[in-house]
Amino acid sequence: MRSISSLCLLSVLATATAATGTGCRSSDKDDDQGEIGAGGPADVDADGWAAEDDCDDQDAEVNPGAEEVCDGEDNDCDGEVDEEASDGQTWYADADGDGVGDSGNAVQACEQPEGYVAAGGDCDDADDTVFPDAPERCDGLDNDCDGEIDEDVVETWYADADGDGYGDPDTAYESCDPPGGWVADDTDCDDLEATANPAADEACNGVDDDCDGAVDDDDTDVSDPSTWYTDADGDGYGDAGDWTQACTQPSGTSADDSDCDDGDASVSPAGTETCNEVDDDCDGDIDEGVESTYYLDADGDGYGDSSRSTEACSAPSGYVSDDTDCDDLEAAANPGETEVCDDLDNDCDGHTDDADSSLDTSTGSTFYEDADGDGYGDASSTVDACEEPSGYTEDDTDCDDTDDAVNPGVSDICNGVDDDCDGTTDEDALADAILVTLEDGELVELDPGSSWTTLIEVDDSSIGSYTHNSIAGELDSGSLLMHDYSDTRIVEIDVCDGSAVELGQTGSGNLCGTAFDNDGAYWGMDTTNDELVEIDPSSGATTVVGSLSESVQNCGMTYDCSTDTLYAMEVNTSTNVGTIYEVDRSTGTLTTHLTLDSSVSWTGAGVAYNPVDEVFYAATGSGVYEIDSTGAATQLWTYSVNNLSYVYGVCD
Repeated sequence: MRSISSLCLLSVLATATAATGTGCRSSDKDDDQGEIGAGGPADVDADGWAAEDDCDDQDAEVNPGAEEVCDGEDNDCDGEVDEEASDGQTWYADADGDGVGDSGNAVQACEQPEGYVAAGGDCDDADDTVFPDAPERCDGLDNDCDGEIDEDVVETWYADADGDGYGDPDTAYESCDPPGGWVADDTDCDDLEATANPAADEACNGVDDDCDGAVDDDDTDVSDPSTWYTDADGDGYGDAGDWTQACTQPSGTSADDSDCDDGDASVSPAGTETCNEVDDDCDGDIDEGVESTYYLDADGDGYGDSSRSTEACSAPSGYVSDDTDCDDLEAAANPGETEVCDDLDNDCDGHTDDADSSLDTSTGSTFYEDADGDGYGDASSTVDACEEPSGYTEDDTDCDDTDDAVNPGVSDICNGVDDDCDGTTDEDALADAILVTLEDGELVELDPGSSWTTLIEVDDSSIGSYTHNSIAGELDSGSLLMHDYSDTRIVEIDVCDGSAVELGQTGSGNLCGTAFDNDGAYWGMDTTNDELVEIDPSSGATTVVGSLSESVQNCGMTYDCSTDTLYAMEVNTSTNVGTIYEVDRSTGTLTTHLTLDSSVSWTGAGVAYNPVDEVFYAATGSGVYEIDSTGAATQLWTYSVNNLSYVYGVCD
């Protein structure tokens, strides 16, 4: 026996009966429990479905062929309740949670599923700023899903070329975001000047700094206006209490505020103070500097006392403008008086009965400065005084007031100085000197005006046979020193009594020429060693100065006390040529001074210099000659000698 379901399925296959569910409708829709066809179960709710297929045979609205509706039942017996109910609501997926769902992703349900919303139409369900009726933004999106992007939301931007935050209204650009160098403001009046914009302070510069349409407009707008002061009197100086501020100077004003009386053009800082009881120069003082200082003249001599004064525009009675009186109680003492010897400082020079060379003492004497204290004064340095001041004298004949050895009271000596102030130099150089030679033990005087005279016999027989001994007279005494050629010793000869005293050994060879200089130095030429030596006149010891620059043979020495020159004469024994040299006392160097007259055959070499006549006397085998400045020789004596010297300090 087949089941009801099998019969139903067979019936479907056999008769192509349409089925609306998984079960089969009862063909007879009976209300009993009879079979369908061959007698199946009864269709209790008479909906035409067998109870085997009807999931609720008590409710004709519930069967596999029913439409699912929102009633909490499984109307179509598919095991689900209210799914795809014909009267359910369409819900749209809202992935971005903006309240509007994606129309392309919808479901139908009786109740709102999670993540779904009732409204559809979202054109971008991945962006919660995009949905219908959303506010349009400048973001390159169709925010309100109306098919247009950024409509009605772009902004206008203005070029800010000077970077001051204010844009040029004549240079605009529309976009959502400003390009670099563009701003939303359009109020700049000069976009090439950053200091000109609506936020700037107006300054006095000829520019509309604050963009208000006015240049340097009004005083309250200007950050640096000048202050101008009313100059009512037109003197160029203004009244500090009456001022205004403006960029440019208003008429009738001044930049200066130092006028102390703007009603008087003669009164200002440039005014000249006058004696008028007005502060003419506005310095706060009245009549200062223009009042004169007057000094009390108690003695009425026209000169005032500097310690007693008053200020006034004109001199009060008993006052004068002079303040140089040194004694205002003595009319005879003032700068206009002449100094007289009366124990007063008559001329107010600070000296009483005394003066210096610039002052005058009418009743005094003239005294001359005696700086060297030799009793003789300097005629060019005087003072007029009542009594001789210290350091002064009545004599005015000193010719060198720095040297007490030079004055009219001394004797002239040979030193190139006018010692006695007679205007002539060294004229008495030989006044107490004689020209002598030592030959054969005798001291002989040679007189250029006559012949020769033996003075004394030298009290030393050992030197009598030596004719080449050199002699030198000391310039400040009557001593004559001789170098003994044979014994190389120095002997002092007294020209007055002929006594001879040995001073010491020289230690040198042949000193063929010796001489003294003004300083007392004793010199000699050593022909053995060709050296200049200095001799100690007290002991005879010699000190070598230097090598002679010539090889000397027969020789002699002399000294020019007037020019401080040491001379040497040398005779070449081979040629008999005589030469006079200047001797360098520091080195020994010989420099030719004269070559002697070649007409004379020179053999001896005694020589002496006459500073008065400025000639040399030279000895040779045939006699003694006078040598002039050219070297020409004139024979004075036929006396044959080998040494010559002056001796000073003639015996009484």
